[in-house]
Amino acid sequence: MNKEKFELTDAVLVSHILNECGKITNLVSRISFEELEADVIYQDALTRELEIIGEAAGNLSTDFVKRFPEIPVRDMRAMRNVLAHQYFRVDMEYLWETAVNEIPPLFEALKRIKNEL
Repeated sequence: MNKEKFELTDAVLVSHILNECGKITNLVSRISFEELEADVIYQDALTRELEIIGEAAGNLSTDFVKRFPEIPVRDMRAMRNVLAHQYFRVDMEYLWETAVNEIPPLFEALKRIKNEL
């Protein structure tokens, strides 16, 4: 692990979220829901990517949240908490729907926002 400290600015956090959105977009463009259900590696990848998004979102500044209310920070953080602490409740169909329907608009919105940070 890199022990070098760096500041988690909104710009850095948005970059982390964008990176994970890109991975999710790539994953769902290559597999079907049935393939996701059948492969624990795909399930773990999607779960981890969504968890990272939620963790990064939870560290965004209050100013960011107020400035960009269209970004569902609270929902992103809530999903992360379920994935991390209530993993037994995780529903792959719900994660798939999130990946297919919620990640693309989030990805596009954050690409635009990144230029404003």
